[in-house]
Amino acid sequence: MKVKTLFFGALFVLISCKESSMMEDYGVRFYFNEPQPVNDSDLKSFPAKYRGIYATTDEVRELHIDEKDIYYKYFLNGEITKSELETLTDSVTYNNGKLTVVSPDESIVYDTEEKGDTIFFHKQIMDTVFSLSKRQIAKRFKGQLVLSEKDSVYWSARILSIHNDTLFWKYFKDKSDFKKLKALVNDIRTDEDTLKVYLNPSRKEFAKILSLEPSGYNKYLKKKD
Repeated sequence: MKVKTLFFGALFVLISCKESSMMEDYGVRFYFNEPQPVNDSDLKSFPAKYRGIYATTDEVRELHIDEKDIYYKYFLNGEITKSELETLTDSVTYNNGKLTVVSPDESIVYDTEEKGDTIFFHKQIMDTVFSLSKRQIAKRFKGQLVLSEKDSVYWSARILSIHNDTLFWKYFKDKSDFKKLKALVNDIRTDEDTLKVYLNPSRKEFAKILSLEPSGYNKYLKKKD
């Protein structure tokens, strides 16, 4: 049972990290008609001052920003004896130095090392959360980065800034943010339950939006080389 818990615990960690990869928590979703701010050029790469490796609060993952991508990197590892492995034939396979944990939702393939009767397994995970493309656009405005991501029709936005080697990752997430935005943006509407907010700010209005402190807020300390 302990071994099964270990394996499926590792699988749970992987899936959970993907589901909450940006460590964001929403009560209300905010959508824009276009990537923000309007009429500003898209960045071809992230500015040098943002690039690097950042520590996260969970102390398991690292947040990486390179030329075109933002992603988390972390490791899954553990150990199992060969005799224990024989009891898990329905959920685990071991062939050619690869250990595969199988579930209805997802399978994980680990690299391994054998020492006596023990198999040590490990895997590096790189979980991309933003990659410059036609559907994920970054713009620089008023000394900050605005990351716009498109769903089927609309765009969501996140605001990044860096001060004293600390990266601030901000996003609008609840009804208190809606009240702040409603006071600044003329073209704003909601669904019936105010669970989705649609904004079409002018460039001048978006400049005012950047001065707000959203309820969604994460920060990451840059690691030294």
